[in-house]
Amino acid sequence: MIKNNLQMFTRGVKVLIKQDSGIASKLPLRFKAKIFLLCLSMLSASACADNKLTPNLEAGKQKSAICGQCHGIDGIAIIPIYPNLAGQKQGYTELQLMAFRSGQRINAAMTPHARNLTDQDIVDLAAYYASLDPRGKTKDEK
Repeated sequence: MIKNNLQMFTRGVKVLIKQDSGIASKLPLRFKAKIFLLCLSMLSASACADNKLTPNLEAGKQKSAICGQCHGIDGIAIIPIYPNLAGQKQGYTELQLMAFRSGQRINAAMTPHARNLTDQDIVDLAAYYASLDPRGKTKDEK
């Protein structure tokens, strides 16, 4: 996908640069700039989309051992001041962990842990907690 968009981008730039190509030389500069920006945005959007990580629930479960000390082994917090993670939406958990890791969000308990997480760790943990029952029940108890 990136290769196709890169080829489209390259063709668009060639059309913009080549002044003797008939129609391209008659287009207003503002229109040429819009075409250029459109090609550039398509290229950058596809670059972001191709980096999607695949969650691994088993890896998330293993990585959650340290999280369980505050958030509970089953994702139900054992300390009242900490949030439950069981059933939390994956995207939300990913955003929060990234914010802790980057320092955008600071918490004495979470920031040090999040700084050690890779992107894959974050995806795995978020998917694992999203897969848990928010009532704390196991599959057998449902």
